[in-house]
Amino acid sequence: MKSLHVQRELSQGMNDIQATPEPLRLIRLPEVMSRTGLARPTIYRAVAKNQFPRPSKFGAATLWAANEVDAWIRERLAGRCEAAV
Repeated sequence: MKSLHVQRELSQGMNDIQATPEPLRLIRLPEVMSRTGLARPTIYRAVAKNQFPRPSKFGAATLWAANEVDAWIRERLAGRCEAAV
């Protein structure tokens, strides 16, 4: 009976680990440019047209959420694959 209880605790612990979201990482413009291959003006034009994730201001720094930029890249890749079909 004790091993069943321990297995439940271990199972619950693993679920907690898997449910923990990835920490939010903020990146600056040079990294956004490197990840996307886009130039600064292209990024800001796309932001103005709501076609690219908006940055946030933290004091003097302008930062993007890395997961939002990565999601934008994945959407473009998915669209490329769908267009080929």
